[in-house]
Amino acid sequence: MTSSPGKPIWIDLGVPDIEAAKRFYSAVFGWTYSDGGEEFGHYHQVFVGGALVGGMMQHPDATQNQPVFWNVYFETSDTQATLAQVTQHGGQVLVPAMGVGDQGTMAIAGAPSGAQFGLWQPGTLAGFEPGTHGTAVWFDTPSLNFAADVAFYQSVLGWDIRCADDDPSSGFATVGPYESATIGLFHGTDMVGPDGRSTWRVFFAVDDMDAAVAAIEAGGGQVTDGPEDVSEGTQRQLCATAVDPDGAVFLLLQTVTR
Repeated sequence: MTSSPGKPIWIDLGVPDIEAAKRFYSAVFGWTYSDGGEEFGHYHQVFVGGALVGGMMQHPDATQNQPVFWNVYFETSDTQATLAQVTQHGGQVLVPAMGVGDQGTMAIAGAPSGAQFGLWQPGTLAGFEPGTHGTAVWFDTPSLNFAADVAFYQSVLGWDIRCADDDPSSGFATVGPYESATIGLFHGTDMVGPDGRSTWRVFFAVDDMDAAVAAIEAGGGQVTDGPEDVSEGTQRQLCATAVDPDGAVFLLLQTVTR
């Protein structure tokens, strides 16, 4: 996999009951899992059809009622240098750089809006493999401080941020041209997390929206918005927002060529 600093490279989810979470997501996406063993705290790698999706782990103390959310990691070639940029440009270092065996180096940071995100400097683990059913294909963040976040990510991750209609006041931007983008930022006050902070959201590709929605509801999750038609151009797209049984928000995206 070609190195591309700043791109989404990994996702993971911390849960209070990993066996229950595995059953839920297997039913929705057909995921399978590989336990990394005691050395890595039984961190599980997630697969679908042989493609690497991301990771899943159990919170060390399930009694603490920790928030459950999908964490998005962006690639860096130098974790320490990127963390220095985080603090220089108004962000926070939440978890300092730490090695994960020979797989790579990770850290967790926060943007000015409070949105938490990860950094991953690859070693032997080059990241997820997008593009098929059950894999992450789009990432966005509803920001309470759009202008500050745009400036932050430009400086820290080197993003080529394109505002809609080249107008910073539009409140919507993508990283790179809209037609080929996989990352979006937008001003949003009604989509922040329960703690009032901005968040990062993960969209997973699905081949059959109706089947995915049915599996979510049968497994104890909820579909809170949609499915709705968000089609543009030559492709028909359906999108839905869901919440898993532990409260983690994720989105579904089905693309059908007209």
